[in-house]
Amino acid sequence: MPKKFDSGDIFGVPLPDGSIALGQVLSRERQALNSVGCAFFSAACSVTGPLPDSLTPISALLVTPDLLNKGAWPLLAKRDVVVPPQQRPYEQFRDSGWVGVKVTGSGIAQEFLAAYHRLCPWDDWYVPDYLDRLLLPGVARPDGVVLSKSG
Repeated sequence: MPKKFDSGDIFGVPLPDGSIALGQVLSRERQALNSVGCAFFSAACSVTGPLPDSLTPISALLVTPDLLNKGAWPLLAKRDVVVPPQQRPYEQFRDSGWVGVKVTGSGIAQEFLAAYHRLCPWDDWYVPDYLDRLLLPGVARPDGVVLSKSG
């Protein structure tokens, strides 16, 4: 049975080193391919550690709900939504019935966070700057990211 999650829920995204990156459910978007609006943050922490008081968003994406539904991204807390609708890049597609919107696979979002936290190559994609496109406007690629041999 799918896990229940709602706007404001903070969840953990497992990283390859055993830590977790943090995300927040912004909205459920059934009309946009049954996706979930999620913010992802610069913070990572241990699975058993306390959550940071302040969360800095690096990305706001529509993602597939599979890893939330399965509990692979465990719910950790509930907080006020951090990223308002006007700062979510995908909101520009709402009035057109979501025509043209992109939904990111939850597995890709997890790889994006691993690369952001320097745990795998940032540019090891068919389009080497693909992950740059997942960052919020004005958020730069972090210093010291791992680059592939071709990067």
